[in-house]
This record gives sequence, structure tokens and C-alpha cells, in this order.
Amino acid sequence: MTRPFIAGWLDGEPGALAFLGPGVRDVEARRRHVSEAAARRISPALAAELRAQNAALHQPIAATHKESLDGNAASHNNHAATQQPPRWLAHLDALAAGGTAAIVTGQQVGLFLGPLFTFYKAASAVMLARTLEAETGVRCVPIFWLQSEDHDFAEIRACHLPSLESGGEAVRVALDEDDSRVSVADRALGPSIDRALEELGLALAPLPHAAEVMALARAAYRPERSPVSAFARMLAALFEEEGLLLFDPRTPAVARLAEPLLRRAIDEHAAIDKLLNERGRALAAAGFAEQVPIREGSPLCFVHESDKGPRHRIERRGDQWTIADGTSRRSVDDAALAALPPLALSTSALLRPIVQDALLPTAVYVAGPGELSYWAQLGPLHAHFGVAQPAVALRARLRIVDERTRSLLERSGWTPADLERPRETLLAEIVERAGGDDPRWTPAALEERLLADAGRTLDELAARMGATLARPIERTRETLRRAASRLAVRYRHALAERDLPATLRLERLSAILFPGGAPQERYYGFPAFAARFGMARLKELVMTEIHAFGTAVRDLHA
Repeated sequence: MTRPFIAGWLDGEPGALAFLGPGVRDVEARRRHVSEAAARRISPALAAELRAQNAALHQPIAATHKESLDGNAASHNNHAATQQPPRWLAHLDALAAGGTAAIVTGQQVGLFLGPLFTFYKAASAVMLARTLEAETGVRCVPIFWLQSEDHDFAEIRACHLPSLESGGEAVRVALDEDDSRVSVADRALGPSIDRALEELGLALAPLPHAAEVMALARAAYRPERSPVSAFARMLAALFEEEGLLLFDPRTPAVARLAEPLLRRAIDEHAAIDKLLNERGRALAAAGFAEQVPIREGSPLCFVHESDKGPRHRIERRGDQWTIADGTSRRSVDDAALAALPPLALSTSALLRPIVQDALLPTAVYVAGPGELSYWAQLGPLHAHFGVAQPAVALRARLRIVDERTRSLLERSGWTPADLERPRETLLAEIVERAGGDDPRWTPAALEERLLADAGRTLDELAARMGATLARPIERTRETLRRAASRLAVRYRHALAERDLPATLRLERLSAILFPGGAPQERYYGFPAFAARFGMARLKELVMTEIHAFGTAVRDLHA
């Protein structure tokens, strides 16, 4: 039986470290990665593209939310008076000049920044860049790679907000459905974004900092923009003071730079399949699951029908390539595939990091738990393409615990971590408390006693009558087992109802800390928490709580 790679890596198991190394947890390793990355320079073409992309994102923003991010108007005016170049521009200059290492992270471009962990990723990259620069003396700049090539619109079109009513259903704000396979960079938000903004405004209206959040959301999200551009503008504004750079790979300039790697992925797909399958078998032999399944004969890239058309997987069949578009298949030869323009190709999950690390001087990649697991598959790919593999760091994993949640926890006798346990386990604890201190009167003990008492009587009857009543006695045992089980269930429910307030507290705590059984950071979006605490305050709380080289889940008390 295999288990997720992340579990072994977090525990520091030698079997896991053999595939990925300790990452930034090892002092010498992280310093070496920073030094080696700083020795690599980005191409002039990429430097120009990064400059153009980030300049477009940093247009003047409305004073209402600019002041909220700076803290107050005076700080903004003082900053302007000094005529110092913005930090993001200084970071671009440093990358272009060389001697600079990149601390990179990335994510799908979720609606209104998507789940909270996206915000945590960006903050983690910023804090790690600061920490490594102070530790090594090497300039380190944070870069957020926008997953603009992705076509899974269903995963990014909705934003969930916690209900303002205790125990109420989460609020879901979403764009219209669209199952076309167009990359998100090539979409326009369209009229449905106006409705989504209206719904977001209504949901946030009772919160003290709703106006500043809505000002930023409306400035970023407009019908004519792509989800990528809107997301990037919002994130760039939030981390303007920290100089976070945004990188969209789905542009003509970047496609031209990445094309040689994607062509190699096609031409050398058989050798790459062999390497990845060998790594998969090695992971399985070590007891770890392979995060990203390998499709035999299918290169690690997609083909688009046109520069902005749907993208499809290709497969090698004999001497032809087959393009599957979901409803049909068509064949193309090598010449037709070679004639495709650069933007007609895009990366898969396993090839994207290779392109990233070939284009950028990546010292560290900040990954989520799932990403870190598939990075264990990438060693052979980095070696095959001759690209240095960076160290990895686990992004901050945080739980926001406000005053109301703390009060509920204290009255329940639980910690936030306790809520990670199965709901049935927590309900059982409530039931046990309601049943008093006598262990004989727990539901399980009651069921056991009933069966034991009846069983002894049936055993005596069987001894007296021998085989005469054997079958009726066994049927009676089975009937008693079912009846005792039903009674125990009803008894458990009755005890839970006896302490109904405790049960309701469990429901409320689960709704805020583990909605739908998922960690808070993976379900709820950024806007609700920013509107509750203020964007500047939330960013301060998050960045203060981040431990650059840590891996533990931390509770953020707000």
C-alpha cells in the first residue's frame, strides 16, 4: 500500500529525502541553491517581457484601497515624495543585472484570488526571499508564476465565503459555467463578472472593511479582462510594497522562449516516458504514491487548435500523432506538428516547472503539499533537460482563528487541530461527556452489555437443548445484535441531543475551520477575511506568522 509522498517528506524519512532532498530545511543546501541560482541570468528578452507585464499591472490604483494597503495616506505621500523607484521595479532591475536569485511560487488564478492558500503562497515567497537575502547576502526576489495555460475553468470560477450567521451555509460567488478547453489567459470575464461583483459586495457589506476590498476587486475584475489579468492586478496591488513580481507565461514572447523545451518534450517523449516510469516504480517501491499519473506515449504538453483555441492532449500512434478533442480524434504528421506556432503549444503539470527553472534563476520553489508530492517525480526531468532543480519550501499553512472561534473552542475543550479528526470521533466525545462519568453507560458499553446478558441466556438454552434449537437460537442472536445496535445508535443520538449546545458548537467550528471536511485555507476565499480584518492588517498577521523554513500548520489568532 502506498501513501502520499508529502507525509514521508515532512517526517524527514530518508526514503523520501532521497527523491527530493530536505529543501530549505537544510542550511547548507539552501545557501548553495541561492548561490548557484544567482550565477544564472535571465535572457534580455525575458527581462523585457517581465518589465512590460509588471508595468501594465502597476497602474495607479484608487486611493481608497491604496491607503488601506499603505496604512494611511501620509505614508503614501511620504513614499511618493522620496521619488524612490517602486520595489517591484528594483527587483526587475536586479534580475536583469544578474547576481540575483528568484524565489518562485505559483497557482491557478482563482476568482478574487481563489482560496486563502493562494494569498499564503505569495506571502511565503516574499518572506522567504527576505530571509534568504538576509542569510546569504545575495539579492533574492519573489516571483509569482500565474498558471495561465491551465484550461480547467471549473476549478477557478467560484469563490466561497464563510457565512456571517453562526453555522450558516457558505456563500458561493461564481462566474457562468463554460466547459470549453481554452486556456484561462485566452478567456474574457464577460458580463457575469458584474453579477459576481454585486453578489460579493452584498455578502461582504456587513463587514467593517468591505468597501476597501470591493474597491480593489472592482478595479481588478472587469468584463473585458481575462481571469489572469484580473487576478494578477489584484495580487500585484496587495504586494506592491513588497515588490512581488508576477509572471504570465501565456504570451507570444514567453512562448517563443519556451518553444525549444516543448519541442524536445515532443521529440523525446519516449525517453521521457521511460525516465518517469522508472521514477514512478522507485516511488512505489519506497511506499509512496505517484502524484501525477504518466500517460504512455503522450508528451508532457498540449496542442492548441489556434493561438487562442482549445487545448488538447496528443498521443503517438504508429507514425502519426493523434489529437483527442474530447468527442473525436484526428491524426497529424510530424511536419504538421512542427509547423505549429509557439503559442499553439503549452505545458502540462510536470513540464511547467522545467520551463520555469530554465527561464528563471530559481533558487527555491514554494509549493503546496500536493505540488511538493509531484516534485518528487521531477528529478529525472530536470536532469534530462539539463536544468538545475531548485530547493523546495512548503508554503505557510495557516488557520485563522478569530475571537468568536476561540470562544467556541474554549467552551468545547478543543484546539483547532482537534477539528482535523473525523466528525464521528468528535461527536463521540460529546456523547461520552453527556453520558456522565460511568463507563458502563457509554453507547458502546450498553450494546456490549445487552449482547453479553442475552448471549449467556442463549448459551444456557443451547446447552440444555443441544442441536434441537440451534438454528432458531442463531437467528435470535442475529436479531438481538441488530436490535442492540439500533438501540445504541438511538441512545447515542439521545445523548447528543441532551448536550445540543455542544453539538451546535461542533457544527459552527467545523464550518469555519474545516468546511466540508477541507482545511479552511483550501475552501474559503481571501475577500471575507480581508473585509473582516482589513487588507493591511490581514497581510501583517499572515506575514508575521510565517516561519520561512517551517512546515507545521500554524494558528493565526486575529
